[in-house]
Amino acid sequence: MKNVWIISLLIISLASCSEETYYPSGLYGYQVEQLLTGGGKKHWFVQSQSIDGETQAANTCQDSVWRVFEMIKEDSISAYNLTFDASCTLYDTAFLGQMIASGGTDLFNDTIYLLQSNGRENYMLVDHISSKNLNLHYPSGNSVITERLDTSSTAILSRQVIPILMGGVNVGLSSWELITLYHDLVNKKLTNCEDTTQIFISKSELGTVLNLSVRDTTCESSETIVLGGIQEVGTDNEIYFNGTLFLNGGVVEEVKLSALNSSRFTIEYDSVKAIYRRW
Repeated sequence: MKNVWIISLLIISLASCSEETYYPSGLYGYQVEQLLTGGGKKHWFVQSQSIDGETQAANTCQDSVWRVFEMIKEDSISAYNLTFDASCTLYDTAFLGQMIASGGTDLFNDTIYLLQSNGRENYMLVDHISSKNLNLHYPSGNSVITERLDTSSTAILSRQVIPILMGGVNVGLSSWELITLYHDLVNKKLTNCEDTTQIFISKSELGTVLNLSVRDTTCESSETIVLGGIQEVGTDNEIYFNGTLFLNGGVVEEVKLSALNSSRFTIEYDSVKAIYRRW
């Protein structure tokens, strides 16, 4: 009887190990979906990729890949890839499918399913997951692809920053509209016209300049404040943007730039944090 009990315990233990091969174990399917989407839309940058154990080079902007998980509604999550086009300023989007984490309200068993509209089903196997890091592997043809992803804001190459801000390599002027403003960590409501500011980024013989346009109380005229000229942020393909823009010749010496893409960015300087979208 004792031997039967030991054998039963061994079978249960082996079954448990085979069901949860990721770290940390014990998560439910819906918790994994929450980690992947952040409850809304979350970008994961592919920091490294290997095919059958061979690391793939990532030397140019077109090698940069973001995997995005977006919660469309409570029971629907879209998964897609973002890659730069040939200009290195705009994104190409590839839809991967509707994502479902195995388990649902039960324990997650390491599998992420990707369901496509034609009925085809792909999958990825999670090795490690947290709110900021994701390691996974999945089959592709006769090979196995292993990836390490994170939510780092330094996923953009330094030389891409100005082209993204400008909206293109040969663009001379770009406009961005304020949509959210924090001052001393307090969210300021944008109720009056003078609360609505624009950032104009222009190119001249002096370089690339950040200008802040502020309307007066009459809403009929505006004042332009030169924040400063952007100093060189890097030209080496191997250097990723560290989130800081150094300025000269204006009223601000440096700004923190995050969540940068072709349609919006977040900027911080002094006690101000503001979110802008392309205008």
